[in-house]
Amino acid sequence: MSKFAVLVALLALCGAGVAQAQDSRDAKVEELRAKLRALNWVRGPREINIAGNSTLSLPEGYVYLDAANTAKFEELNQNLSGGKEVMIAPKTLQWSAYLIFEDEGYVKDNEKIDADAILKTLKENTEASNAERKRRGWP
Repeated sequence: MSKFAVLVALLALCGAGVAQAQDSRDAKVEELRAKLRALNWVRGPREINIAGNSTLSLPEGYVYLDAANTAKFEELNQNLSGGKEVMIAPKTLQWSAYLIFEDEGYVKDNEKIDADAILKTLKENTEASNAERKRRGWP
């Protein structure tokens, strides 16, 4: 076999490998889209009761996910969820906002906060989250 024929055969094999890799990526993207479509999306305009004591006016062009579906959405996007958050976003999903209700009581306006303690907690939680992401094989 000539060097040219070998080169053509190698290029054909590489091209087939690239096509298979692209097909695999396309299949994964389509699988993710199907899982996202399967979530229980609430579309605006609509009034939504949240945490039993408040109402969210979801405008036209926006979507909402309850806590269970928000947790699934986060998992599909390789993000950790606390399981209590709800999500609102434009239907394009250009951005998203997460709301959580914590019934922890009243915080006075003049109450002092310990910024160092808050920073320490944030760092510890980030390290724990990173360890969990690594355990799940997420970047």
